[in-house]
Amino acid sequence: MSKIVSLTIPDNLYETITQIAKNKGQTSESLIMECVENSFASLENDPLEPFIGIIDSQGSDWSEKHDQYLGQALLDNNNNQ
Repeated sequence: MSKIVSLTIPDNLYETITQIAKNKGQTSESLIMECVENSFASLENDPLEPFIGIIDSQGSDWSEKHDQYLGQALLDNNNNQ
């Protein structure tokens, strides 16, 4: 069984979707559905999911700034060698 979902998206995003769909020879709707399905599939098949939440990060912004923190740790490590 299927459900109808209505979305309001910005014009620039819609233009991007329609252009990509046109290039792939599919409709905007089918491209959006493909993206949604792929997003959920990647969430379901995340090999790191069992480890989510097992480490206390001692900070509330780690999920947003993890690249910055990892980069800084690499720099610090290289400077100490």
